[in-house]
Amino acid sequence: MEKSFIASRKFTLQDQQQFAKFSGDFNPIHLSDEYARKTPPGKVIVHGINSLLWALDVFLMTGNNILDYLIVKFLQPIYLDEMVDCHYYPKTQVIEISKTEVVFLRLKLSGDRCANDSHMDYSNSTTEPEVSELDFSDIESLDRIDFIQSADPSYVKALYPALFAGYECSLVSQIACLSSVVGMQVPGLHSIFVSAALNLKKKNNIQSIDVIKTDRRFSLVDLRVNTFNMEAKLRAIARPVPTESLSLTALNKKITKRFAVGKKVLVIGGSRGLGCYTVKILALMGANITFSYAKGTQDAERLKKELADRNIGVKLVHFDVIDPKFDKLFANKPDYIFYFSTPKIFVKRSKGFEKDLYSNFKLFYVDTFKAILDKCVSLSVKHVFYPSSVAVLDETKELPEYIQAKLEGESLCKEYNNLRNLTVLYTRLPRTLTDQTATHLSIESKDPFDVLMPILEKFL
Repeated sequence: MEKSFIASRKFTLQDQQQFAKFSGDFNPIHLSDEYARKTPPGKVIVHGINSLLWALDVFLMTGNNILDYLIVKFLQPIYLDEMVDCHYYPKTQVIEISKTEVVFLRLKLSGDRCANDSHMDYSNSTTEPEVSELDFSDIESLDRIDFIQSADPSYVKALYPALFAGYECSLVSQIACLSSVVGMQVPGLHSIFVSAALNLKKKNNIQSIDVIKTDRRFSLVDLRVNTFNMEAKLRAIARPVPTESLSLTALNKKITKRFAVGKKVLVIGGSRGLGCYTVKILALMGANITFSYAKGTQDAERLKKELADRNIGVKLVHFDVIDPKFDKLFANKPDYIFYFSTPKIFVKRSKGFEKDLYSNFKLFYVDTFKAILDKCVSLSVKHVFYPSSVAVLDETKELPEYIQAKLEGESLCKEYNNLRNLTVLYTRLPRTLTDQTATHLSIESKDPFDVLMPILEKFL
């Protein structure tokens, strides 16, 4: 289908901060890497409405006009500093933001040219709004709540010059407010914006937000937003709350054996997920623990403090597979190593086998792991644990890049197991409840403690 190129750009953290101030949407998934790494996207993502307004802005620069009916679907998240392209399909009146074969946003235009007569009722606030943290039962019980026009119109000219020149700032501001409706109000903190249908011809005397439908099976929430300048029907997902490991008190009650006393253990990737559980369990069992982190500085320090509050001392080191430094990692001369370093797993963005995605998995699961094994051989470390996955048996091959890298990692384990005085234990773990596997769908996941304990008993 014939298409015309409009523009390209990257969205930076500064862009995010500016749009947050404009729209009132300060949801940390758009601003905090520390927070975003625990969510399904795994990284800071661009506000969907910001990408929509940018697409409309560059579309106007080509001499076209905004029509009064817009249907936008946010198909994939756009990450910070990711170069994306905007194209227009004139035959179907569709605008897309994409990258190679991956479509992030699809916008359908219809109707007549949008009129410029807009009404403004801007509520200025000098304080950052609080984000609501609703569970699904809270959302189901909502009926009607107030819509507050909180988007600062003074940002429109700087952010969207063509929209500023061609349309009233109030209309642009109220579209921007839809971001804060989803990201700050309903569902709020734990939200993903899915789609929006905007009727820019519909004028309303009352501004309101109505929950018109919910579907607990898929964590879907449908909203109707009436503003002075439009009617908007929004769809969002109430995404899963980031998973936290059990407290030390709760874990201690579950531990019946203390078979790790005095053993020197290195947990690579111990600030979150199964690595964090392993650190906690073995520390409670009396092991001498060193654990590493890459990006989760706050998580790592929080874990260290949690253990220190129980008079358990651990050593914390920074280790990044992108630029691995081994001296500090092995300074304690461990007898046992657990290798939990991993990138975000569920990041499949297009069809087919993606070489770049595979290369990233391979860096973690094969290349750096091999360097770890070589270091173990040279230092006479005797025991290494490598977590594989039952996903390698998945006949649907939904994660081909991940599966290939994990299978190559298993082959490494077999190869190095033939070396004298080195035991590499690898186990195909079931889907286990961590922030890596969290989903808004009802998919069974095993308890991390129940998965880890048989392995620890066998390994130590």
